[in-house]
Amino acid sequence: MVFMYIGTVMVEKYNKPHLTFGDQAAQLQLRGLIINNPDDCIGALEKIGYYRLSAYWYPFRKKKPKASRTTPFNYRLDEFEPKHTFEEAVALYRFDESLRRLLLEALGVIEIQLRTKIAYFAGKQDRFIHLKRELLDPIACCRVPKNSTQDSYQIWLHKYHKQIKRAGREDFIRHYQARYGNDIPIWIATEILDFGGVSKLFDFLPKQLKNQIALSFGAKEGTVVAGWIRNFNYIRNVSAHHSRLWNRLVITRIQAPNRNVVDPSIFHLADVKNRKSP
Repeated sequence: MVFMYIGTVMVEKYNKPHLTFGDQAAQLQLRGLIINNPDDCIGALEKIGYYRLSAYWYPFRKKKPKASRTTPFNYRLDEFEPKHTFEEAVALYRFDESLRRLLLEALGVIEIQLRTKIAYFAGKQDRFIHLKRELLDPIACCRVPKNSTQDSYQIWLHKYHKQIKRAGREDFIRHYQARYGNDIPIWIATEILDFGGVSKLFDFLPKQLKNQIALSFGAKEGTVVAGWIRNFNYIRNVSAHHSRLWNRLVITRIQAPNRNVVDPSIFHLADVKNRKSP
């Protein structure tokens, strides 16, 4: 085993060799994973990839004794527990594919409604509210992310202008800017921004506007919906980029809402209490 230093940290040198698809299948068998159909296995490795599929057979691997774990994330041995099959891993992968498709479809409905509600209610107060910091929530705007010299609104505004510039090739933007100038109203802006930009814009809105928009989602407080939106944005990004959603630690958890601030139709969410499957 060879170690090297990166800065002041000693790390192990990566020396795993490139393997053909056939060699990958043979390695899995050698480690104890049952492969019922070698041709189908190689076909799946060719189409999906060993590394992507490895996340789905990871739970089948034997656990390391605590004393031999080299990092806090290194829980498993290369060898598999008995009776697990390659086909099980592929079935989990297919399930995850279906789960992502279903969530993308559902989140698409929510995303469009959010864009529409922000454009309608915020635009009613001021067509250019998103460009007038003095009309926005000062606390949300002034938050400075870790390792940044700019506050949240400055970072968002920089990304906003980049997205508007990128959209400048669209006929409707070219037409608008040729006639009215570069600043676009919020009902156009919400159609150009990505979902992350829209969710951040919701955070920046003043409290009364957030609460007004929240009512259309079955909640009385904008802070509740803001938490949902952050989670939806994370799940959407994972799903849209074909990343693994099954068995994933979701870093933006939704807190169970207080029954006093949500519509009775979603009281069941208040009873979840972030439960985990057994």
